[in-house]
Amino acid sequence: VFFPLKKEILIIKYKVMRFIILLPLLLSVLTALAQSSADALEVEKADAKLSTLIRNNNAAEAAKFYAHDFSLTTPQGVFKDRDDMIREIASPHLQFEVHHTEHVDVVVEGHKAILTGVRYQKGVLNGKSFEARLKVTDTWVRTVHGWKVLSGCTIQIPKT
Repeated sequence: VFFPLKKEILIIKYKVMRFIILLPLLLSVLTALAQSSADALEVEKADAKLSTLIRNNNAAEAAKFYAHDFSLTTPQGVFKDRDDMIREIASPHLQFEVHHTEHVDVVVEGHKAILTGVRYQKGVLNGKSFEARLKVTDTWVRTVHGWKVLSGCTIQIPKT
């Protein structure tokens, strides 16, 4: 009777020690996942705020969300830099009724994040109405001043 009880105690001690050893690893994985999720939410909120600023033609505030070496490739293959974007946002010839991103997914890896989604735009450009749905892929980077969009690529989604 003595030996089986001693064996059970040793098994319990082994399981407790294994749990104690693995606990820090588990906690670090959970912490990393929670941080990644929090970062993804920050990027999604920054993108939504930027869309609101664009819709309201608030170029000065929108400029704060663009990295200085920002680049965009449009569905027509046209390259636009940060200055081009700020000029367009400020233009009185461009008025948005709608500008937001739907079906957003954000993947974070370190100080970089990739945002994908469908951008819906509706407004008036040079007196002509337009409406567009674009598949968008934006690269965001974390800076000391928060998340900034570094690059973007858009693809026109055909009307069905």
